[in-house]
Amino acid sequence: MLRFLISALLCVSVQFATGQEAEKKKPMPVRLDGPLVQVLSWDIRAPFPVDLDADGRMDIVVINNEKARIELLYQRTPEELRKKGRERMKNDFWDPVIDTAPFLAENILVGDRLFSLAALDFDGDGNIDIAFTGQREPFSLRFGDGKGNWERGWTYDQSTANPAPDSMAIADINGDGHPDIALLAKDEFIIFPGGKDRNIPKPDLYRVSANGSRGLKIADLDGDGVLDATYLSPGAERERIFRSGLGEGSFGAEMAIPGKLGTAELLILPKGNGAPDLATVKPTYSEIHTGPIEEKAEDGDESNDLQAENYPVPRSGSSAAIPTTGDFDGDGIGDVAMADPDGARILVWFGAKNGNFKRPAEFPSLARATSLSAVKNGPEKRDSLLVCSTQEGMAGIATVTENLRLPFPQPLPASGEPLVAAGVDLDGDGLDEVVIAVKDGLRLEAVIAKRTGDKWEQLDSVKVGTIKRVPEHIIARDIDGDGDGDLILLVPKEPAHILLGDGQGGLTISAEDSPLRNGQLVDLSPADVGFGDFNGDGKPDILIAKEGFVRAFQITAEGELEVVDQGNARQGNDRISGPVILPGNQTRLLFYDPEAKALQILQQEDDGAFRYLHSRDTGLINLTAAQLDGPEDDRRLLIFGRDRFWALPLGGDTWSMANGQSFRSQVDKIRFHHLGSGDLNGDDSPEIIAIDGNQNVIQILHKKGDEWKSAIHFKVFQNSPFRQTQPKGAPQQPNSPLVADFNNDGKNDLIVICHDRLLMYPGLDPAN
Repeated sequence: MLRFLISALLCVSVQFATGQEAEKKKPMPVRLDGPLVQVLSWDIRAPFPVDLDADGRMDIVVINNEKARIELLYQRTPEELRKKGRERMKNDFWDPVIDTAPFLAENILVGDRLFSLAALDFDGDGNIDIAFTGQREPFSLRFGDGKGNWERGWTYDQSTANPAPDSMAIADINGDGHPDIALLAKDEFIIFPGGKDRNIPKPDLYRVSANGSRGLKIADLDGDGVLDATYLSPGAERERIFRSGLGEGSFGAEMAIPGKLGTAELLILPKGNGAPDLATVKPTYSEIHTGPIEEKAEDGDESNDLQAENYPVPRSGSSAAIPTTGDFDGDGIGDVAMADPDGARILVWFGAKNGNFKRPAEFPSLARATSLSAVKNGPEKRDSLLVCSTQEGMAGIATVTENLRLPFPQPLPASGEPLVAAGVDLDGDGLDEVVIAVKDGLRLEAVIAKRTGDKWEQLDSVKVGTIKRVPEHIIARDIDGDGDGDLILLVPKEPAHILLGDGQGGLTISAEDSPLRNGQLVDLSPADVGFGDFNGDGKPDILIAKEGFVRAFQITAEGELEVVDQGNARQGNDRISGPVILPGNQTRLLFYDPEAKALQILQQEDDGAFRYLHSRDTGLINLTAAQLDGPEDDRRLLIFGRDRFWALPLGGDTWSMANGQSFRSQVDKIRFHHLGSGDLNGDDSPEIIAIDGNQNVIQILHKKGDEWKSAIHFKVFQNSPFRQTQPKGAPQQPNSPLVADFNNDGKNDLIVICHDRLLMYPGLDPAN
């Protein structure tokens, strides 16, 4: 315990010595006294400032995991503490420690290991409530009565708690005047709306792409007047994730802000009007970058990075989600639906006017789905959803209702065992028939069903071949360019089957004996297949991705298969997928390279050949299919993966960190681990508190003009000569800086956690 006596004496001497030196030159911009000490326990974390008892003074709640409780530190004057008759001296072995901080300690026994903590008036009764996450109780609330009593509320146990202390944020997200709780749980971003009553509210759930995300902040990050969300994705590069606020409490897709970070720390520094500055630690650890995020207008085909709007897909098992697109709510905006085979459900992302997709709506459906397809099947403006399941022995169809409910699918007539199914317009009348690939004994057949009035009837069936292996995928497209829909059946280890619409509602088998089909269209998955006009003749071509190249095929007027051309990848051993043709003044071929985590772009040159142009970094996705989406003047690429899908704008604006300002510390070997902010000199502008937890140094920065400068730095404690063999507490000390008026003198103070106690540095008048 000697080190803490050293700590107290050292900090006082540093403060006064620095102040005396500065007084010879000019007044100190930041002056602190202290430290004052509050002894708690070794395993404390997540301090949160709040006025617990509505007396106008700032108190603190903090997790005490050594004693499995929450500490309530009420701000009190020395006279009030004496009236309570509390003994302020604690004896620990041979070293007496005196509590000198102005707090009266109470506690709430929880009996669990806790991770994160926040305090707010959640139920709208005017009293502070306490929210926390824990190991046994993922998320819980204790309701306060304003008199120091804390009633057990409810526990939300449908998630797994994130162990990070910075996984909770408080803000009025839906704009109703009541604070809401935002929470990062395992694989989920959850919003609990407040201000209703003490019943558990229905949360808004968003999937996150990586388990272990942390550093959650809710603020208007882009200056548009709507709250956004940001958090850190785990991994070596520590990507900062940005979710744009869509209004009414909802958020858009995950977007990764380019740039590597040194730590998970993020400060939001308001500037008055416009977007706030964000402060982060750079990978050097001795530098702090400050600047806003900004939307940059770029030529989408020329920039180096392609910013994916990432939509994680909730799955109930390991099976890949099955995608389709269409206008399922009839609002004229494209939507995305994905079947979760292991969860017997379909998720629909309805499109929003701003180009984002809304939070997915979940509907029950067939178990172990094998295919999902949009169907235009009547005068309704909305597309229906066709789902097929071999396990359920049926193909069924459902249409979203006026109140945006997708009913359970109704079975379609099909003689035989349904395998996969798709909607396709075989007769060019603007309405889709349904084609179901069925197994009938040893025969593979294509059953055609058409809607008549409110009923579906089986019209015909076409024998495709003898069953060896069953088809696992079906693709509907106008393959031969005659205006009628066609189909490709993909069979594992075997050549694909090509079925062409005859314009009369029937199907013909095409190129069955073609050596190209039997040699080059073998063992295909949807990830290998794309479409586009490769040679500019106005007709669609089939694009097949192979190792090192994309080859284009077309169906001749005689129904035969022939090679159109080929585009080679950057290297001959690149294993590529998801080929698409991007039309325009300069036609381009795009495909995904998972090894490089990038899109390769080939440009068609004057001689008509496609040659490698450049690659654009996108990140990693386990691609299952890709397609172009949207109008020609605002194209985007939809890339579907096993557990997520991406919307990648091919032109327009991208979000990135502005160049901003960088502060590089001159303190020898310093490495910043923790950041905090607050106004420590009364100029209504926040300072930055930067902490090196290994060297136990606090450095405070203030802004002079447009530059950040060091106002003061000091060492909090030196190593004790009585070093413990098993150090307790967090590995970096001090940590968790807070800035507020904790002694009610009108000046802000600095508090940090240091091992088993809080250290409080009272603010002094900078003019004296």
